[in-house]
Amino acid sequence: MKTLIIVLLILVVAGGFYWYQIRPEQIRKECYALANSSSLLPNLVAVENSPTYKNCLAERGVQSK
Repeated sequence: MKTLIIVLLILVVAGGFYWYQIRPEQIRKECYALANSSSLLPNLVAVENSPTYKNCLAERGVQSK
């Protein structure tokens, strides 16, 4: 019984880490690449402020920083 609780706890912590740390970062990278390819100014600030980048994040459920 103890082992099952420990395994479940590890799975919950790992799932939470993925959902709140890894997944949003992957989405930001994909949206950055999309916005950078459609931007005339390949500048970090310009891309992160572009409507394409912000819309991409919003569609995928991630808020911009």
